[in-house]
Amino acid sequence: MFVEGLIEKKINSYKSGINLLIEGEKTRRMASTLMNTESSRSHTIFTILVETQTTEDDMIKSKKARLHIVDLAGSERVKHTNVEGERLR
Repeated sequence: MFVEGLIEKKINSYKSGINLLIEGEKTRRMASTLMNTESSRSHTIFTILVETQTTEDDMIKSKKARLHIVDLAGSERVKHTNVEGERLR
């Protein structure tokens, strides 16, 4: 599967994760419609993969957890929004 604009970054702190969220928010497209003054025109998916490793009895044990934060673009009915042209596409 190919997702245009997808990036993966490794972080080691909570603050780094917040900074990535802020960076991603700057690239989102927002526009007003008749139904919503701040309608999102793009989907956003932020996935956090947390990994821990411990050593017990000369064996490395790891645990992984994934958290997906999803914000979908506005789904207003087009005929009620008066959106046209590039914004509609």
